[in-house]
Formats: sequence, structure tokens, C-alpha cells
Amino acid sequence: MKKEIIYSDLDGTLLAHHGNKSFLTDENIEAINSWVNRNHLFGIATGRNITSIKPILENSTLNYNLPLVLSNGTVIYDFKKKEILYQETFNKDSILEAIEFTKKNKDIVMLGLFTPYVEYLFVEDLNQEMRKVEFKSTLVLEEDIKFEEITKVLFIVDPVNNDLVENMCKNFKTRKNFEIIPSGPKYVELVNVGSSKKTAIDKALEISGINNYNLYTIGDYNNDLHMIKDATIGFAPANAINEVKEVAKYHVSHHNEHAVKEMIAILDNYVK
Repeated sequence: MKKEIIYSDLDGTLLAHHGNKSFLTDENIEAINSWVNRNHLFGIATGRNITSIKPILENSTLNYNLPLVLSNGTVIYDFKKKEILYQETFNKDSILEAIEFTKKNKDIVMLGLFTPYVEYLFVEDLNQEMRKVEFKSTLVLEEDIKFEEITKVLFIVDPVNNDLVENMCKNFKTRKNFEIIPSGPKYVELVNVGSSKKTAIDKALEISGINNYNLYTIGDYNNDLHMIKDATIGFAPANAINEVKEVAKYHVSHHNEHAVKEMIAILDNYVK
């Protein structure tokens, strides 16, 4: 018998936002818990790392029962067992090129280097003045970088420069080593070639011993495209970018209006 599986993006999809706060709504939690209580499966696929997702989940009543896909598919994590099931190391030569790119273009980019637990910001001087970022970060000098721990690179940009930076990354000498994933108006991410939320979902299900299933996915941005396009049924919240809406079979409500709850209500017509 096929398993019925939902994987949901987090920011801009499952989470509601109010001011500077992001949170799970009671309506989404109730719908997801009902889904799981009917012997279905639910997981999260996000760009966040372990430390970033921890405050969202650790005191929540959300009943998820699949490994978490984190850092845009470069980490798979069992939150309940506190165990990393899979982790990639981002190509060192591409990290070094990203560092040099940042040094030459510091007026348009800041460089984030993500491990499963820490979000570093690259600096040339620990005393240099930094622009404010939306995540908790630790400053790191080039000589202190532990390259074997880095799973992805993040360029932080002004939204008007997002396309510019993406195009500049296409000219990197190490371009063949990585995928370019705009993950928000302020972010352009680099992950190892072949990596994505969808490939990590496939790996997470394989690790879990699940090979006969229907997969339903929902997300709002470019880093969700692959998993929505290749799902059994893909969904997009009303706030999703047009590229995501074009590949989604269903459009549901805005992420601040319980989009995942509406998704599950639609799936109830398919899944008995």
C-alpha cells in the first residue's frame, strides 16, 4: 500500500510571519496532526540549518514523522533523535572563489558559510562594520574556516542585485561544481551540483525505508521548484513567485492564512 507523504517548505509557506516573528499557526498544526493521525507522513524541507529550525520545533506540538531536509537539501536530520542522517561538504575550490568574489564585490554582497549548526559571515577583519542580517550569525576569518564542515554558501544581497549576483556566479571558474539557487529576494545560494530539496527528500525516504508512495509538496520560491514540479501533486501558496505557481497543480491561500491547512483539505479528496 502506498504511503501518502507531504513535504512542506518552511519560510513563506508553513510559517506565518508577523513583524519580525515567524511561527506555526494553530490551524496548520491541527491540520498536519490530523494528517499524521490518519497514518500519513509529514516532513519539512527548508533552507534553514539545525540551529535555525530548533526554536520553531522544539516547543511545538507539531506531529511530524519524517526526517527534516535542511540547508536546501545538503543536510538530512532526525530532529527527535538529534542525529544527522546525511551531510554534504561544499566544494572547497568554490568556497575559495566565493571568498575572492566577496572581497572584490563587498559593496553588493556579504558571504554566508553554513554548517549544520552554525551560520558564519565571512569577514576580512573581525572589527569591520557589518550590515544587519536576518539570521543569527558568527563572524569568521578565512584562516579560521573549517572547510570540511561547510554545506552551502549564501550570498546576501540587496534585492535589486539578486539577478546581477546570480549572473555573476555563472561566470565562476568553478561553475561546474555547484547549483545556483535564489532562495529569497535577499539570498543567492550555492550548493553542490545535483543537490536540491527534491534529491534530499528522495534520499530521506530511502533512508527511512520508504519506496512506495505518493509525494505532495508545497513551497513558494526558486529553491522549491524541483520538489514541486516532480511531486505527485505540487502546491503553491498565494505569495509564491510566478515560476513556482506555473509548475504547481494547485494554488492555495497566502502563507499567513494557513496555506498548508488548505493543501491538506484539498488532499482529503484524493487520499482516503
